[in-house]
Amino acid sequence: MVSDKRSGKKLVLMILAGLMGISLCACGGMGSTAVSPDNDTVQETEAGNTDKAPDVSKNDETETVDIEKSEIKEETEASENAEEWKELMLDAVDEKLQTCFDNNEDDEFDELAVYIENSSFELLYIDDDDIPEVYVRPASGMMDGTSILYLNGDSIGSYDIGWSDSVSYIEKSGIICLYHGMHVPVQELIMTFPEEKDLGHGAFSEPGWYDGEDHSIEGSDMEYMWNDEFVSEEDYNKNKDDLFKGDIHVAGEEKSLSYEELMNYLGE
Repeated sequence: MVSDKRSGKKLVLMILAGLMGISLCACGGMGSTAVSPDNDTVQETEAGNTDKAPDVSKNDETETVDIEKSEIKEETEASENAEEWKELMLDAVDEKLQTCFDNNEDDEFDELAVYIENSSFELLYIDDDDIPEVYVRPASGMMDGTSILYLNGDSIGSYDIGWSDSVSYIEKSGIICLYHGMHVPVQELIMTFPEEKDLGHGAFSEPGWYDGEDHSIEGSDMEYMWNDEFVSEEDYNKNKDDLFKGDIHVAGEEKSLSYEELMNYLGE
């Protein structure tokens, strides 16, 4: 009888031990599970808490594509602007030459083609961009339209030099010096370009100094101004020298272009 009771107790103990083992295995399995990186790279470090690692590779690829598209767009727009500028300049040069020819009184140039052939041009870099200005010196001389053509927004502007013997500038400084010689009251003018702000000038003090017969001066003195104030000749020259430090270029004395060469540069 006792033996049967002991056998019953052993059976109960074995069943309890088995249940406890199953419980421990279940708890141990829930403590930490890992899923292969091929399945979205999920790791569970605590029961019921999962973190998904961020996938940055797709974002990097998208950003790279966007940057490349932006660069291509900028290059395309720059190319289109360059072509547009050249087309505008082509038209402006032709219009300027036609106007000069129409006003020409020199019998030597009785045909437009001959007039154009004897005109000269030069590329200047006065302002701070990479688009050159075009210096136009027509065949019939200074009074018939010597000018500087420049890009002004979405059109071409023209600064008519007239009786200027020379135009000097420092590249990309935005400042030019016009020397008119003895032809007009303002002998020398220093100004910003293309704004045409007068920085300083030297001029004859009295009107009527010019004699059309022999180009002589009728006893007029020179007066100098700098920033709208009268200065001595010495101070004027000092200010001018301080302003024009560097490699000074003179229009018309460097690489002149023929009409054909200018058209080739502008893409005609």
